[in-house]
Amino acid sequence: MRIFSIFFFGFSTTCLIHFYRAILDGEQKADWVTILGPAFLSLVGLYLVAGYFNTFVTISPDAIEFETLWSRKRLSASEIRGRREYETTDSDGVKTQYVKLEPFDGQKPAIEFTRFFNFDTTFYEWLSQFPKVER
Repeated sequence: MRIFSIFFFGFSTTCLIHFYRAILDGEQKADWVTILGPAFLSLVGLYLVAGYFNTFVTISPDAIEFETLWSRKRLSASEIRGRREYETTDSDGVKTQYVKLEPFDGQKPAIEFTRFFNFDTTFYEWLSQFPKVER
């Protein structure tokens, strides 16, 4: 996802430069779509880059922490009731795998993340200490 976000940002910024240069040179008519469209896509690309390069899953022997640019969730191992691992399929047939750690206390937020991360064997050993739970 990091590579995708970089390419998306680069492509959208290239489009932004192309359209703005064409408008300034008088080759392209300036309308709302040619002005705001590329700018919006570049901002989305920047948002994706910032998000994917600032998302981390950190484990310690007694806790897990899921940190994004906008939030931070932490559960100690003693607070985790179990794990759910599931997969979704979108309309194009692309499958995404998820891990959800559910706490005993329903007031605490669950920690849920995709398997886009490059997890090592230590992570999977740590994760296996928690029983699988169903909905």
